Amino acid sequence: MVAQAIDAPPLPLYEPDARITATARISPDGEQHSSRHGPLWERSFNSRAIAPIVTKRAILRVTRNGTPSPGGIAWLGLSEFLRYPGCRKEEHMHRVTLRLGATLIAAAALAFPASALAAEADSTGTITGGSLSLTTTATPTFSAILDGTDKVPTYNLPITIEDSTGTGAGWNTTVTSTEFSTGGTTPQTLSTTASWMSGVTSACAETTCTNPTNSVTYPLLIPAAAIAPTAVKFFNAAADTGLGKFTVTPTVGVSVPANTYAGTYTSTVTLASVSGP
Repeated sequence: MVAQAIDAPPLPLYEPDARITATARISPDGEQHSSRHGPLWERSFNSRAIAPIVTKRAILRVTRNGTPSPGGIAWLGLSEFLRYPGCRKEEHMHRVTLRLGATLIAAAALAFPASALAAEADSTGTITGGSLSLTTTATPTFSAILDGTDKVPTYNLPITIEDSTGTGAGWNTTVTSTEFSTGGTTPQTLSTTASWMSGVTSACAETTCTNPTNSVTYPLLIPAAAIAPTAVKFFNAAADTGLGKFTVTPTVGVSVPANTYAGTYTSTVTLASVSGP
């Protein structure tokens, strides 16, 4: 008696632990005829159990997407098919038919090239941009001692600029101020041209940055008046630069003439960041 491997459905790639259901119709003479009077044998088993059967006889006929694989019909010794536990016998069947109703068994791997086992997957991620910001916690001070000569004390004004927009549009920073004044009913003041920036440095404040390309030249006068006038640009980042977080530090000089009145002078400096270089 023999079992013919026929009518195999389209099968996916081999999975060694898949569950397989096999049905056999018994034919005493081994002929390929359509008689339907004989016992029906059916069993289920792990795909690893069928591999010894297949390799002892021949490769079963396998189809992939409805197309038969190379090679013809393979015959399987019935004694080898039935010697595994779990078979169930039913009457009124004659012809032997083996149906594999699960995944590709080990022998099917021989019927396809290795490239058939490859797979591809597209991975997609969304990165959302943040904002452009400027902050500072600085409270700069300076001092000078009148001795009959003009003085130019300086102070640093560190600020943090963060460009998390992810656009590469670039940015610029602006400054304006009120004039230095002692306040009170009869205030003393410094000139509205007393403050100026002698230079600006920048440094990446995180691990990764695209350093800004600055085109502003120095020295740069800081506008001042009793009410802060229109701001001017004091530092910038060209397009596709200045991405990330930076510490930007202007150095500010203050002109103190020899004829200045003694006192405590205060000025409010206003800084801002603007998109675009």
